[in-house]
Amino acid sequence: TSIALRIVFDEPCVGDYNDDGEIDGNDLGVVLGAWGTNRPDFDLTGDGFIDGQDLATILGNWGVCTN
Repeated sequence: TSIALRIVFDEPCVGDYNDDGEIDGNDLGVVLGAWGTNRPDFDLTGDGFIDGQDLATILGNWGVCTN
């Protein structure tokens, strides 16, 4: 007898700060509220700053998460 085991790890929905399965105005508000800081928990791009690149990530992922 053999057993097949499949483990699937869901990739996080980048920018979904409140884990509701969608990137929306709530998540946009989080990025805008952290704008100009260097808080790593809100830095989506990992460049050390909350800036236009993080905003672009939010807007690029806008809508229901598909993972």
